[in-house]
Amino acid sequence: MSYNWERPKSKREQFLDNLKEKPKLLHLVLAIIVGLVLVVIIYLYIFQPVEEYLRSLSSLGLMDLLFSWNPEKINYIFTAWQPDGVFREFVITIIDFPFIACYCIALSGLVLLVGRKLHDKFQRVELHMVFIPILAGIFDFTENIFLLIMLGSNQAVLFLFPLITSICALIKFILIYAGIICFLAGVIGIILYHYEILEV
Repeated sequence: MSYNWERPKSKREQFLDNLKEKPKLLHLVLAIIVGLVLVVIIYLYIFQPVEEYLRSLSSLGLMDLLFSWNPEKINYIFTAWQPDGVFREFVITIIDFPFIACYCIALSGLVLLVGRKLHDKFQRVELHMVFIPILAGIFDFTENIFLLIMLGSNQAVLFLFPLITSICALIKFILIYAGIICFLAGVIGIILYHYEILEV
């Protein structure tokens, strides 16, 4: 007498299996499209004009603020931007919260979309990568909290605040680029399956 016994799947494995079918394809595609459209609209019509305004004041923009690393640089930027520029950046940082949600949904959705087309270990790896943009969003959220404190006070407040903000920004961008690379790797995998370079 033989018994076919399979190890029960862990909650993580069950969750990854659910990702293969949930959310439904139509809902996933709609979420990606809406997320991408909102990202483009917010960036082009809200972020970009404010960025140009700030650079017209001092040639210093958001990236200079994010990677200040120390209180002296933060205070120098705020002085150069003047109260009006600081206020505009404060408003932009608030608007950045829904922007975070949009790019997390769009990028995670794209990774999931291609991940569903892959097979075996390639699919498992890609499904794990779905969470990279979400992790980037968490660091972005943290970065924004410290930015709002500094912008609202019009100063670095504590010497650790610029350091934490810059570290969060650095990790955020690394994770975003990692998410994009995962998506592109998934697309390449689909192409390799299509031309039977990889076996299904």
